[in-house]
Amino acid sequence: MKIKKLTARFGTLDNAILELGDGLNIITAGNESGKSTWCDFIRAMLYGVDSAQRPRAGVLPEKTLRAPWSGAAPEGSMDLDIDGQAVTLRRASRSVHAPLKQFSAVYTGTEEPYPLTGTEAGEKLTGVTRDVFSRSAFIAQSGARIENSPDLEKRIDAIVSTGTEGLSYSDADDRLKVWQRERHYNARIGANAELNARLAETETRLREIRQVYEAAQSRRDALAALEAEVRRSQAAQPDTFDDLTERLAAAEAREEKLQNELERGLFGARDDRTVALELDRVKAECAACAETAAKTYSHEKLIAPAILLLATAGLAYSHYIDWRLTALPGALLLVLAALSFANAAGVKKAARDASAKRRALLRQYGAADEAGLDALLAEHRALYAQYTAVQAEGRELSRVLAGRQRAETQRVAAQIAAERSLADQRTELAALEGKLSVLGDAPALLAERARIRADIAENIRQARNISLAREMLEQAQHALFADFSPRLTERATELFTRLTAGRYDSLALDRALNVAARRAGDTLGHDSAYLSEGARTLLYLSLRLAICELALPQDKNLPLILDDALNTLDDTRCAAVLELLCTLAEKRQILLFTCHGRERAMMAHRQGITFPEVH
Repeated sequence: MKIKKLTARFGTLDNAILELGDGLNIITAGNESGKSTWCDFIRAMLYGVDSAQRPRAGVLPEKTLRAPWSGAAPEGSMDLDIDGQAVTLRRASRSVHAPLKQFSAVYTGTEEPYPLTGTEAGEKLTGVTRDVFSRSAFIAQSGARIENSPDLEKRIDAIVSTGTEGLSYSDADDRLKVWQRERHYNARIGANAELNARLAETETRLREIRQVYEAAQSRRDALAALEAEVRRSQAAQPDTFDDLTERLAAAEAREEKLQNELERGLFGARDDRTVALELDRVKAECAACAETAAKTYSHEKLIAPAILLLATAGLAYSHYIDWRLTALPGALLLVLAALSFANAAGVKKAARDASAKRRALLRQYGAADEAGLDALLAEHRALYAQYTAVQAEGRELSRVLAGRQRAETQRVAAQIAAERSLADQRTELAALEGKLSVLGDAPALLAERARIRADIAENIRQARNISLAREMLEQAQHALFADFSPRLTERATELFTRLTAGRYDSLALDRALNVAARRAGDTLGHDSAYLSEGARTLLYLSLRLAICELALPQDKNLPLILDDALNTLDDTRCAAVLELLCTLAEKRQILLFTCHGRERAMMAHRQGITFPEVH
């Protein structure tokens, strides 16, 4: 396949035309003149534009990056030479959001369709996928380094094995890895994570069922005990207290009768002790009065003063003594006699008063003498004893009645509380039984738990088998790469040695296409990161060219596209690359886009080199 002509409205290109020749084409243009845009346009015409790409990490998707600056929808055409047939590919856009989705392929100069569709055009024309093309024959600016990919792996595996591009090692390993992760990866990823979550949920439900069942059984036992208690309480006859009430009424009646009798009595309802003290006082007073009444005045006490007085008066009268001598004694005797008569009168009066007082005291209590007072006391004591006995009986009956009333009140309250508790227990039991029905059947959950555990064990077994399959797949991939790597390394080494004029004589390549180079005469090689920018460019270019020769289909003769890939090279090595490209251009078309004029100057004298101009 050769590209003859390009017409593009794409990015900065506005209906620009680029005509190309066979062999090596050196397109020289300054910076921001559209060289990279032409390279992307060629790829877009072959494979289309992925409109599903989204911006990421500051990188714009191609549909945005290459939208025409004029604001129009992108479109273009590509004239090809396919095995001697002139074919024109056309792509247009329905909208700026679906760039280059309209595709047609016709024989050049006609409208006769060529058998090709937009989705398959790139792979049919180049023989490889977009990814393989981008990683081999399409060498973008500062992008000569090769990174492995599933598509490139499939292409290499096809070359090494049967020639059929099937599933790559990365795809197969990724698929096995997905299967392994789906089954058992860690506690958070994989089917076992979900199964463990289901198992934990089932265990939780079983524990909850067990707890609810035990709680329900406890409620049933408590309910049975309460029902028995309520039945016993309901069967018990309520205490009517009729006997006690009647006895208490009789006692109160007797108490009232005795109280009335006491109150009608002389001493009223006073207690016998008080009455006894009062009567003792009365008897003491009566005794004192009797004693006073019994006292009499002695008449002898009046005789002596009277005799002396009479004798004195007789002597004076008879003139035996001078009356003046007897006047004073006579007066004294007269006073003494008067006092004696007054004293006698007082004693007699006191006796009469005491007798009157005693009779009044006894008359007050209705007694003839002190013995009558004792009889009154005995009678009051007997009646008061009956009164106090009846009072005590009433108090005891009241206490017993109050106790029985409290007991009956407590029994009724206990019965009501038991009935309420019975209703509460029944409600709680109904709630627990409802919860049991919601939680599910325990035997079914036990069976589910057993199935989940079996599934977990099976997933672990499968994950181990998949892990073993990955190990075997890796061993097979090592074997395949061991077959292809020497050829790729040998050809890349040959090209790198040629481009560096023998400065490097050996390359080492791993499965990830990381490469190390050894200088001639050195013992050990160095990773590409330790090389200069120019040496790295030659190293990756050699590896890309080797992959193009060994991994790309030779019957398609795929064009090689380089976008400013030689900018970091000095003139000597640039000339070496150009010489190599001239040699390779004898078999395939090569498009070299550059911003320098030196490539054109270096190759101006060579025949078969085209220097296209953009129109």
